[in-house]
Amino acid sequence: MNKKTKKIVIGASVVAACALTAASTYLMLQKVAETALKREKPKKSKITKRQKDENVEETVFDSFENSKKLAAEKLDERGLEEVSITSRDELKLVGHWWPCEDARKTVICFHGWHVTWDYDFGLSADFLHDNGCNILFAEQRAHGNSEGEYTAFGLLEKYDCLDWIAWVNEKCGSELPVYLYGLSMGAATVLMAAGTNPPENVKGVIADSAFSSAREIWQHVFEKNSRIPYNRVETIFNTTADKKLHTDTSFTVSEALENCYIPVLLIHGTEDDIVPIEMAYENYNSCSAPKRLYAVDGAGHCMNYFMDKAGYEAEIKSFWERCE
Repeated sequence: MNKKTKKIVIGASVVAACALTAASTYLMLQKVAETALKREKPKKSKITKRQKDENVEETVFDSFENSKKLAAEKLDERGLEEVSITSRDELKLVGHWWPCEDARKTVICFHGWHVTWDYDFGLSADFLHDNGCNILFAEQRAHGNSEGEYTAFGLLEKYDCLDWIAWVNEKCGSELPVYLYGLSMGAATVLMAAGTNPPENVKGVIADSAFSSAREIWQHVFEKNSRIPYNRVETIFNTTADKKLHTDTSFTVSEALENCYIPVLLIHGTEDDIVPIEMAYENYNSCSAPKRLYAVDGAGHCMNYFMDKAGYEAEIKSFWERCE
């Protein structure tokens, strides 16, 4: 083999190797994106731990997790009525109904990404019920007993929220005030739903630890856990998500809030490392409706009720008074 031929062969080999590496990287990143969207594999325990905030002390986080687990077990032991609806794309969605005698309002609760309804609302459930609330705990699509292969970070779940409101109004009548209450991805769900012209008896939205858009939270989590610059993979993530969800993932919570005219209470921890508090400010500044942002000092992601129970409950009671 002469030198010229040898150089050609070596060059072709390098190009082939680079192409193979690029293809492998592309497939790997596609898989990462799909994993973020796909239904979580069943676990032995239905109580799923949240990712720990780096800014929260280990002992505080452990106490938080233990309290949530015990509260979830207590709520689950009540044996609430299991109900269901069919989504607009023909999925069976499951909820858990806890009626209140002489109810003054109904609260529809939406849990976060890869966690369960009882885990997210076990701590606050008694407070809601004791204050005259019917409660519907919705299991989000691709979670728990609800059908669906992919979760859409609120982009499709906002329509599920509207369908659950219709279910509540059929059961209780449209005169009874309805409040939407969500944590993390559930908070994004209710905020997006609030911007889609919900029924008039939806009087307010409580959003705890909401992100500002699906794409922004993907970027934040990816950059936090990877050494690869996000701008190198952004197109892969967005294209994969759009294809799997059959929707435009560029739509943001902030855009929805520009068209929201229902009062909004935003709650966020100052030490939230999963959904930075800057996203709460972005949502607040975008909201056209009467609004309040309550920041809980020292709280990590979705730890606000645990860290400041008295203040949290006082904020919600005050919010109800302003809305009714």
